[in-house]
Amino acid sequence: MNRWTFTDMEQDSFFWRGETSTDGGESWRLQAEFRVVRREIL
Repeated sequence: MNRWTFTDMEQDSFFWRGETSTDGGESWRLQAEFRVVRREIL
């Protein structure tokens, strides 16, 4: 099982967390964390 959680959503940024479970969702293990920020393309 995998789950993605998106939090701290703003107009130009958000936080993205990816987790996985091998026991049917009883426990979750962090696989990745991202702070995403929009930037201007020059």
